[in-house]
Amino acid sequence: MTNQNLFAMPARVDSNTADAVREDIFAAIQPDADLILDFKETAYISSAGLRVVLTAQKKMKALGLELSLRNVKQQILEIFELTGLAGVIKIV
Repeated sequence: MTNQNLFAMPARVDSNTADAVREDIFAAIQPDADLILDFKETAYISSAGLRVVLTAQKKMKALGLELSLRNVKQQILEIFELTGLAGVIKIV
């Protein structure tokens, strides 16, 4: 069984916060652990935020690990579904 690492997403992931969030997520990636992004506190995500999540997913896949999202609020889940990312990224 692979280890799991949890990363708490901020309340907003937009063009103002995306670079810092990406850096924090990349710092949280461990070579022996799947990564869970916890959206419990996240109320808003922009296209810049979606790029951050997709970039993290690609990095995890390149390492042979899994990225998943949890506690995704309905309005954010709809954005992932509308963009097609819900079929690419595991949402639990």
